[in-house]
Amino acid sequence: MTGNVAMTCRYYGISRQVDYTWLRRCREHGVDGLRDRSRSPHHSPRATHVDVVGKILYLRQNYHFGPGKISMYLKPYHDVEVSQSGVWRILGTVP
Repeated sequence: MTGNVAMTCRYYGISRQVDYTWLRRCREHGVDGLRDRSRSPHHSPRATHVDVVGKILYLRQNYHFGPGKISMYLKPYHDVEVSQSGVWRILGTVP
Protein backbone atom coordinates (compact mmCIF):
# COMPACT_ATOMS: atom_id res chain seq x y z
CA MET A 1 0.00 0.00 0.00
CA THR A 2 1.25 3.44 -0.88
CA GLY A 3 -0.03 5.20 2.24
CA ASN A 4 -2.37 7.25 0.06
CA VAL A 5 -5.84 5.75 0.41
CA ALA A 6 -7.38 7.75 -2.44
CA MET A 7 -4.69 6.66 -4.93
CA THR A 8 -4.92 3.03 -3.84
CA CYS A 9 -8.72 3.05 -4.20
CA ARG A 10 -8.49 4.61 -7.67
CA TYR A 11 -5.90 2.04 -8.70
CA TYR A 12 -8.07 -0.92 -7.62
CA GLY A 13 -11.35 0.71 -8.70
CA ILE A 14 -13.03 0.63 -5.28
CA SER A 15 -14.52 3.32 -3.09
CA ARG A 16 -12.84 4.60 0.05
CA GLN A 17 -15.74 3.27 2.08
CA VAL A 18 -15.08 -0.26 0.76
CA ASP A 19 -11.38 0.15 1.54
CA TYR A 20 -12.07 1.15 5.14
CA THR A 21 -14.66 -1.63 5.54
CA TRP A 22 -12.19 -4.25 4.33
CA LEU A 23 -9.42 -2.80 6.51
CA ARG A 24 -11.67 -2.91 9.60
CA ARG A 25 -12.79 -6.50 8.86
CA CYS A 26 -9.20 -7.60 8.29
CA ARG A 27 -8.07 -6.10 11.59
CA GLU A 28 -10.99 -7.67 13.50
CA HIS A 29 -11.13 -11.13 11.90
CA GLY A 30 -7.92 -11.54 9.91
CA VAL A 31 -8.05 -12.78 6.33
CA ASP A 32 -11.32 -14.66 7.05
CA GLY A 33 -13.00 -11.30 7.58
CA LEU A 34 -12.55 -10.53 3.88
CA ARG A 35 -14.71 -13.47 2.73
CA ASP A 36 -18.11 -12.73 1.22
CA ARG A 37 -20.94 -12.63 3.73
CA SER A 38 -24.48 -13.88 3.31
CA ARG A 39 -27.00 -11.18 2.45
CA SER A 40 -30.01 -13.23 3.53
CA PRO A 41 -32.01 -11.87 6.46
CA HIS A 42 -31.39 -13.29 9.92
CA HIS A 43 -35.11 -13.78 10.49
CA SER A 44 -38.38 -13.27 8.62
CA PRO A 45 -41.08 -12.20 11.07
CA ARG A 46 -43.83 -12.32 8.43
CA ALA A 47 -42.87 -15.72 7.03
CA THR A 48 -45.58 -18.37 6.73
CA HIS A 49 -45.63 -20.56 9.85
CA VAL A 50 -44.10 -24.03 9.54
CA ASP A 51 -47.40 -25.72 10.48
CA VAL A 52 -49.22 -23.91 7.67
CA VAL A 53 -46.53 -24.88 5.16
CA GLY A 54 -46.90 -28.49 6.30
CA LYS A 55 -50.67 -28.36 5.73
CA ILE A 56 -50.18 -26.87 2.27
CA LEU A 57 -47.70 -29.58 1.29
CA TYR A 58 -49.95 -32.30 2.74
CA LEU A 59 -52.94 -31.10 0.71
CA ARG A 60 -50.84 -30.92 -2.44
CA GLN A 61 -49.24 -34.35 -2.07
CA ASN A 62 -52.28 -36.30 -0.86
CA TYR A 63 -55.18 -34.59 -2.62
CA HIS A 64 -53.38 -32.95 -5.57
CA PHE A 65 -55.12 -29.63 -4.86
CA GLY A 66 -53.92 -26.58 -6.76
CA PRO A 67 -53.03 -23.25 -5.12
CA GLY A 68 -56.57 -21.86 -5.43
CA LYS A 69 -58.25 -24.85 -3.86
CA ILE A 70 -55.66 -25.07 -1.08
CA SER A 71 -56.16 -21.40 -0.28
CA MET A 72 -59.96 -21.84 -0.18
CA TYR A 73 -59.71 -25.06 1.88
CA LEU A 74 -57.47 -23.63 4.62
CA LYS A 75 -59.80 -20.78 5.61
CA PRO A 76 -62.94 -22.66 6.74
CA TYR A 77 -61.31 -25.87 7.95
CA HIS A 78 -58.14 -24.56 9.60
CA ASP A 79 -58.93 -20.84 10.08
CA VAL A 80 -55.78 -19.93 8.15
CA GLU A 81 -55.65 -17.27 5.46
CA VAL A 82 -52.99 -17.69 2.81
CA SER A 83 -53.33 -16.06 -0.57
CA GLN A 84 -53.30 -18.12 -3.72
CA SER A 85 -49.98 -16.52 -4.71
CA GLY A 86 -48.57 -17.34 -1.26
CA VAL A 87 -49.52 -20.99 -1.70
CA TRP A 88 -47.97 -20.92 -5.17
CA ARG A 89 -44.70 -19.55 -3.76
CA ILE A 90 -44.59 -22.25 -1.08
CA LEU A 91 -45.25 -25.01 -3.61
CA GLY A 92 -42.54 -23.58 -5.87
CA THR A 93 -39.86 -24.00 -3.19
CA VAL A 94 -40.43 -27.75 -2.89
CA PRO A 95 -38.54 -30.01 -5.30
